Amino acid sequence: MDKKYTAIGKLGALIFVVPVVVWGFSLRKTVDLWHNYVSVRERLEQMQVEEWGQRSPDFSDTCRELLLPDGRLLEKMATDFRKEKVVVVGFTPFLSQEESGFTLHTGELLLSGGYISLVRSVYELEKRFSAVKIISADFRLYRENRNAPLQLRANLTVMQWGKKDK
Repeated sequence: MDKKYTAIGKLGALIFVVPVVVWGFSLRKTVDLWHNYVSVRERLEQMQVEEWGQRSPDFSDTCRELLLPDGRLLEKMATDFRKEKVVVVGFTPFLSQEESGFTLHTGELLLSGGYISLVRSVYELEKRFSAVKIISADFRLYRENRNAPLQLRANLTVMQWGKKDK
C-alpha cells in the first residue's frame, strides 16, 4: 500500500510541482517581456496615429530641390571639400523607387582624405542639406597598388525624396 501512495505522490509532484517550478524559473519572465513589448508597440502605434492626425504629410521641404540625380550635391559641397582637402573619388546616383508621385533617389559617394576632414565634410553635408539623408557611412583604408600609400576612404550612401517629374 505504501508503494501505491508513493507513486501517486510522485505523479502529483510531476503534474503540479514541475509546471509551477518551470513557470517560476523560466516562463514568467518571458511572458512578462512579451506583454511589455505588446504594450509598448500599441503605445507607439497610438502615438504615430496621433502625430499623423496633428499634421498632414508635407514633403515640400524635402522635395524642393533634387541634389542627387544630376550631381548638384557635389557642386554645392565643392568648396567645403576643397577647404577640408577631401577628394571625391566617385559618385554614383540612381533612382531607387517611384511611387505615388514621389521618387526616392540614392547616391553612393566615395570620398578620400584624412579622418577629421572626412568627418567634418560629412557633418557639413548633414547640416547644410537636411533633405539629403545619410543612411550608411563606411570608413576603410585603401591602397591603389602595392607601393602606393594607404588612403582613408569614406563610402557614404545618401538618399533624397523628390516629386516625380511629369
